[in-house]
Amino acid sequence: MNKDSVFLVAGGLLCVLDGFPESWREDVLNTLLFSQLYASSEENKFSSTEQWHARYISAMGMAKWSRPVYRSDSFEPDKDEVVVLKDLLRKKILDVLGDNQIEPLERMIGCIEQSPDPLVVWAMLKEHAVATVQTEEASEVSTIVLQVRLLGAGPVVYSVFACFSTTEEVEVDFFNQRFVGSHIVGKVSLDVSLHVLDKVSYKRSKVREKILDELPDTKNELVLDLSSECSCLLE
Repeated sequence: MNKDSVFLVAGGLLCVLDGFPESWREDVLNTLLFSQLYASSEENKFSSTEQWHARYISAMGMAKWSRPVYRSDSFEPDKDEVVVLKDLLRKKILDVLGDNQIEPLERMIGCIEQSPDPLVVWAMLKEHAVATVQTEEASEVSTIVLQVRLLGAGPVVYSVFACFSTTEEVEVDFFNQRFVGSHIVGKVSLDVSLHVLDKVSYKRSKVREKILDELPDTKNELVLDLSSECSCLLE
């Protein structure tokens, strides 16, 4: 029986893998939430995406997480090229982190897709991951900023951060949407990383207490447990 859990942390998709120590779960969720809120307090995620991500990485460092693995790639698709987010994530994780993380990723996405009402889950994710603006040419441009993370024992966090803009209408199930290159504005960017917690420094520096002092009273509303929606994760 698999006991992965899926969360939406301030709009970022997180899968806590089976076997992750329960004693560290709340600490790590709070750290990820703090890092995202810190980045958002300094930069706009959609208009200054690169700077936002840099602030997020900085906050993770302040919380005593090192980043031993990191790769940043970008490409400008050909006009007839089709870009599917799910395929991009899978390819980049395989290239950088190896095939051990492919199964958890596919298990998480597959279970969302097989949940009683997957569109509810995708709609919640889209609300946080997609922003649409009107341009001077009277057309709409949507920017997708997607953060997908896998939390494993260690603790370690495997992460993919994807961003691109398109003039196509973004569907609710945008994970599987076939975006055409001729409608993509600029480049598609993907950052893949592995973060590892220095538990000794974390405890010695009293990071837990410092983060709790910084988090808003509404923090529980910003961490949504989607596992009930994705009940097949528990079967």
